[in-house]
Amino acid sequence: MRCLPSLERPKFGELLKYAPPDGTLHISEMFRLVRGTGHILDVLDVLDRDRMALRTHIGVFPPMDLTAHDLKGP
Repeated sequence: MRCLPSLERPKFGELLKYAPPDGTLHISEMFRLVRGTGHILDVLDVLDRDRMALRTHIGVFPPMDLTAHDLKGP
């Protein structure tokens, strides 16, 4: 069975359609959204284009914003 990339999933498209710019997409774990590195990069490109943040809450990535561009810190 082929893994359907997030960007091809109808419900993900609906989410992007209704999500506000500068909003944050919260997911429990990364695997709920993507299955591989290529899919992660594709999703991050789309979220960056739409000025949305992605925040995971548990799993391999600690609670963090994966779309943050400010690397200078406080």
